Amino acid sequence: IAYYIDFYYNGAGTGISDPNNKIFIPTTGDVLDEHTPVIWGGDLNQRPGGLGPAERTTVGGGFGGTDGTDRDRSDSTFDSAFQPISGDTSTLGASKLDYICWQDSIASARRQFIFNSSGSGMTVARIPEPARSYPIFPQGISGQAADHRPVVVDFILPAAAIPCPGDSNADLVVDLDDLLNVVITFGSPAPTPGDVNDDGVADLNDLLEVVLNFGVTCS
Repeated sequence: IAYYIDFYYNGAGTGISDPNNKIFIPTTGDVLDEHTPVIWGGDLNQRPGGLGPAERTTVGGGFGGTDGTDRDRSDSTFDSAFQPISGDTSTLGASKLDYICWQDSIASARRQFIFNSSGSGMTVARIPEPARSYPIFPQGISGQAADHRPVVVDFILPAAAIPCPGDSNADLVVDLDDLLNVVITFGSPAPTPGDVNDDGVADLNDLLEVVLNFGVTCS
């Protein structure tokens, strides 16, 4: 898992997906951009003490250094979720075997928790909808759904770039350079910097978009 994340999605720092040609899938992937994190998880059977599976998928070759699974090749992170009412960390029996892991240089956890409808201190009133309205013993819904308890993490992700209509060179201002890009490439099919509206060709519509937004500065 660690190798797949680091080499397929991160390019192992080379900028090329699967640089060693060791991942046998039909097509080569693309290295993800700096705003797109890899998030993974499941029944990883991590147990207290030692370097377990959840840790191994986050640190790659070892703790620290430059061979981790984060995009910047540092160590990624795995959750420390617990049941918010009882404080229990178990997801099966008395063990927390289930984890969510993520590239923390891109994504950060806003909140994380384990849900168990029948945990210590849990009442029907504390069960969120729609589980609370389950017609047959709502407090038993976790046991009916699976033998493992779900781990939930709410992530904060990078904000999407704000579009800047008419800006052909991504310098966040619509000016003479953008007008020249459209004029010089007028009639050219995409990809071309003059195609500011991304309709596949630099044409009159692009020229109008630059003229109408001329002088606008985006932030």
